Amino acid sequence: MEQKSLDSGYLVTWTKSFRVTGGVGEDAVQNLKDAIQRRGGFSVNIVAILNDTTGTLMAGSYLDHQCQIGMILGTGSNASYVENLENIDKWTDPIDDPKQVLIDLEWGAFGDNGVLDFMKSEYDFEVNKKSNHVNSFTFEKLFSGMYMGEVVRLILLKLIKERLMFKGQTTDKITKDWQFTTKCISDIMADTENDSRQTRHVIEEFDLGHVTSDDDVAIVKYLCYLVSVRAAKLIAAGLAVLITHIKKEQMTIAVDGSMYEHHPTLAKMIKDELHMLCPNTQAKFILAKDGSGRGAAFVAAVACKQSQLTHTNVYKQS
Repeated sequence: MEQKSLDSGYLVTWTKSFRVTGGVGEDAVQNLKDAIQRRGGFSVNIVAILNDTTGTLMAGSYLDHQCQIGMILGTGSNASYVENLENIDKWTDPIDDPKQVLIDLEWGAFGDNGVLDFMKSEYDFEVNKKSNHVNSFTFEKLFSGMYMGEVVRLILLKLIKERLMFKGQTTDKITKDWQFTTKCISDIMADTENDSRQTRHVIEEFDLGHVTSDDDVAIVKYLCYLVSVRAAKLIAAGLAVLITHIKKEQMTIAVDGSMYEHHPTLAKMIKDELHMLCPNTQAKFILAKDGSGRGAAFVAAVACKQSQLTHTNVYKQS
C-alpha cells in the first residue's frame, strides 16, 4: 500500500492467501467509505489507515517508550521502525515536532528482484511456484508461518522418494500440498532430546506411524530444527540492519504474530542470533499481543485528539 496521508492508502498488490481481482491502484479508505454508504444505516468516521506492523510498533511504544521497531511474525512477516523526518526524501511538509515518522518496510517483499535467489534452496523455488503470488514476497516465503511447514514437507517427500525415510512409503496426507503446517513444526520443536512424543504424534497424523523408525523420528526433529534456525538467522539479519541504522545502544522490539508466540524456541534463537550480529546494542523483545488492533486504537485516539486541537485553535484564531 502506498500511503498518501494518515487516512488515505492506495493498494499496490494483494498478499499471501488473498486472490482477489480489483482494488489495486485504488484508495482502500475511500472504497470502505463507499461500501459503508451503500450499506447505509450507520455512520463511521475513518481517521486513519495502518497495517498490523505499524500498529504493533504503536502498541509497543505504549508498553515501552524505548520501542523503536515493530515486527510481525505470523502467517507472513513485516517490520516497521521509527525514522527521523530529515532522512525522508519524500517528506515535503515542514519538519515540525515530533520530527519522526513510522516507516513500514514491507520487508516480506525483499528479494522480489532476485537478489536472494543465490541462497534459495530447490524447496524454496518449489514453494514459490505453488504460492498464490509467484515471485512476490520472497523474503517471508523463506521463514514465515504460511510457508515454513511446506518447506519441511517437500524435504520429507524427497527423502521418502529416495527411500531414506519411512521405508519409502508415502500417504495421501503427506503428499498433499500445505498440509504439513508450521504448527506441526512448533509441536515438534517442543520435544526434548530424550522425549519425542510430539514428533511421533505429528508423524501419526500423517498416517506414517506404522513405518516409522527411531532414525525417522530423529530426522524429522532435525529438519524442523534446521528450518527454525534458518528462520531465526534471516529474521535477526533483517533486525540487525534496522538496529545498525537507528544507532541506539538500547531499544525495544515489539513483536506480534502466532509464529513468534507459539513456536517454543524461535524467540530465543532470534535473540541469540541478533546478539551475535549486534553485540553492542541491548535489544529487548516484548510480545505486543493483538498489537495491530490496539495500535490502531492508539492511532485513532491520537488522530481524533489532534483534530480536536486543530479545530480549537482555528476557533480561537477566528
